[in-house]
Amino acid sequence: MTPLQSERRSGIVVFEDADPQATFNKLKSLNIIVASRVKAIRVSPHYYNTEEEIDKLLAAL
Repeated sequence: MTPLQSERRSGIVVFEDADPQATFNKLKSLNIIVASRVKAIRVSPHYYNTEEEIDKLLAAL
């Protein structure tokens, strides 16, 4: 759902999810902080996130 156009990019990533609340709860139980949106999950990685944290998120998804 995140725009692909370079002029509309940001550090926020939003992707569709069939059951965003279940995904949110699963990630929360793993201490991965995201936001549940209507039909989507919002991830806001930042410069202070480590590669290991990003890998943990991707593995959990």
